[in-house]
Order: sequence, then structure tokens, then C-alpha cells
Amino acid sequence: MATPSVVPPLFDLLEDLLYVPALDWCVDATVSVPRAFISHAHTDHFARHGEGHCSFETALLLQSSRSRPDRLLTHPLGRPVRAGEITFTLLPAGHILGSAQLFLEGGGTTALYAGDVRPSGSRTAPPAAVPRADLLIVEGTYAEARYDHTPAAKAEEQAVEFVRRCVRQEHFPVFVTMGRAGKALDLLMALGEAGLRGVLHAPIHRAAECYTRAGIPVPPAAPWTPDQPPEGDYLVVTAASLETVRRRLPVPSCRTAFLSGWAAEGGTEFDAYIAWSDHADFEELLEFVERVDPREVWTFADGGKFAAELNRRGRPAQSLDEG
Repeated sequence: MATPSVVPPLFDLLEDLLYVPALDWCVDATVSVPRAFISHAHTDHFARHGEGHCSFETALLLQSSRSRPDRLLTHPLGRPVRAGEITFTLLPAGHILGSAQLFLEGGGTTALYAGDVRPSGSRTAPPAAVPRADLLIVEGTYAEARYDHTPAAKAEEQAVEFVRRCVRQEHFPVFVTMGRAGKALDLLMALGEAGLRGVLHAPIHRAAECYTRAGIPVPPAAPWTPDQPPEGDYLVVTAASLETVRRRLPVPSCRTAFLSGWAAEGGTEFDAYIAWSDHADFEELLEFVERVDPREVWTFADGGKFAAELNRRGRPAQSLDEG
């Protein structure tokens, strides 16, 4: 009879939360837990935990959030850490500043929590590391063929042209992003190179200050004060703040451009749609899975669609959304 391993599963589920037994960490939990790994500082990946483990840059961004963990412990990217019977390493995820994957080794097996990943990286996030792993856990938000995101360089050109078109037509340009960090700051850098001065809504301006402290050379940008004319060539806001901004933006006429992977769907709410994303699109996700070459894949945020697609392609997969 084989002797049972003393090493627990590298990843498990604990009351519907992804969990690392050997570290007693929940992963990207959105409800308060004693200890959690936080892959990045978008609000749908953390909560008011007792203790949060993350990269230094993620900790910087979390400092300005009211719902941040009570205590933050940072770990350098790329440095293996021995913890009992396993080793964990935070690796670049290519998503936003500070975004990290969690790579675990122990008991003769390996596992990679990739989470929100963008293999190519961006202006403000290095490309994702792609280690070989027996188990891969990855988000599948855009894991359908209809999501074909615009390459960053082309998206930047579209953003510059949107501003210039607005100026020609005497409209004030407003860019709308889903999050305060990530492409909102990549946009600031791209438009700065085109000689355009940005104005940022308060949450994005606070994020820009964090990027500066992290050594990312984002151009200076003025914070926008509600009810005051913006002192720049364009304004960047989050989608959650858009209606408030519209009511309190004293300009004769404005036009909006939506910057998101969801922009690939088009629509009528905004004046322009630019499919610029911090996430991998469908083809990038498939390539990422092939490069990691796992024995098994766990997906989430995919409604089961990406897991089904991988199974059709002969790659064993299950969606955590269906559990």
C-alpha cells in the first residue's frame, strides 16, 4: 500500500473559496478572511482581510483603498519562498502594475494560479511568466472567439485620433475605463507621448501617484475637481463614476470613448468603442494554456464556456463557476 503524502493538495476549495492549505491562504477572496493572497489591486480581487499577501506594487495601490486588508505582507516577484513542505513564488501576470501569479511546488507536483493574465504585458506591467505546471487555474472572462482585442499600439492610435476628432468637432473627450489602474495609466502614457495633457478623476489620480512611487514614469496629470472645467486635453474616469462625472462636468459638449475588452461587443451607450484590454483575449488564453501545458485546468469567471472549449480540444478542464 502506498504511503499517503503528508503534503496537502496545493490548491483546494474552502466554502467556495480557492484555498492553499499549506499556507492557510484564500486566493483573491472578495469576502473578509484571516489570510489571503491578492493577485492585484482591482476591487473584485480583495476585501478587508486580516492579512494580505501580495507584491510591493499591489500593496502601494491597496494603500488608497478603504477596504484594504488590515495588514499587508509583500513578496518580491520571482523569488521562491520555502514554507513548510511547499515552495511558493509570485510571478508577473502582465495584467496591471504589481499583478502576480502564484506558483506552488510541493509533493512532487506543481500548480499555477494565473488569475487575470495578459501574456504580452503592457507599458506598465511586464509580460507574464509562463512556467510549466501540472495544474493551471486561470480566469476565462474573454474566453470566446468573439473577443479579439485590439493590439495595444493600434488601440493607442485610436485613442489619439478620438481626442483629435473631438477637438475638431469642438467636443471635450472623456475616456471611460472599468478600473482605476491598468490601461487608464497606459492611456495616460500613450497620450502624453502625443503631446496631450491628461486630467484624471480622483481614484485614477490616486493610482497614478502610486505608479509614480513605484518608479513608473507616468506623465504629470491634473486631478479633476467636480464642477470645475478640466485643465487639460481629455478626462479619464471609471465606468462606476461616469454618471456623476457627466452631471458635474461643466463643458459645453463632451464625447465618451469606452476602453475595455467588453468594447469588442460594441453598443450605443458610448460615442466610441476601443477594444483595449488588460486581459488576454480568446486566442491569447488558448496559447497561454498550451505553453503552460498542464495536466488539468481549472477555470473561473467563464460560465463553464472556457472549460468546455478546453475539453473539446482534449485538455482536461473544469469550471469552478459550476461547483
